[in-house]
Amino acid sequence: LAGLSDDAIQDGSVVITASAADYAGNVGQASLTFLLDRKGPVVLLDSPRAGSTLTTSIIALRVRVQDEISGVDASSVHVIHNGADVTGLLTATTTQAEVLLEGTISGQIGRNDIAISGKDKAGNETIFIATVRIRFSFADQTRARYQLQLGDRGGFVQTDIFGLPGRLSPVVKVKV
Repeated sequence: LAGLSDDAIQDGSVVITASAADYAGNVGQASLTFLLDRKGPVVLLDSPRAGSTLTTSIIALRVRVQDEISGVDASSVHVIHNGADVTGLLTATTTQAEVLLEGTISGQIGRNDIAISGKDKAGNETIFIATVRIRFSFADQTRARYQLQLGDRGGFVQTDIFGLPGRLSPVVKVKV
């Protein structure tokens, strides 16, 4: 194989056959079959889409790691969310060629970084990094209603104040 370029042999099943003959004309032959895999697995973030903006703090994840040549080393697949390994929170479905992870995790308002890593059985690794954003949403907020007395006029002002637990937003609706 000396002198062959890297592109001369395709990844996948490779058969090398050697032949030899002695001075008496006896011919011998031997073959060796092996699997050549020089590329890392394909890592896909199906949901949410990389770069998307969500309006809920619950992130529904669907991650796939695939390798058709040597297969995926399922024990090497990890999902990291904002620096914490959340792999154990996801349900795994594993075949020879694919690891599928699905489930939900809690995100935070603003930037959420998701890193997915996996190796194939040949030891090649792929790391995919995506960012999704969660923006302030009334669907995730608690709502408090207050009635304020209007001095001696006998009326009241009813307000709805929206905010996250422990934090009020600047949005105030007033009904008189």
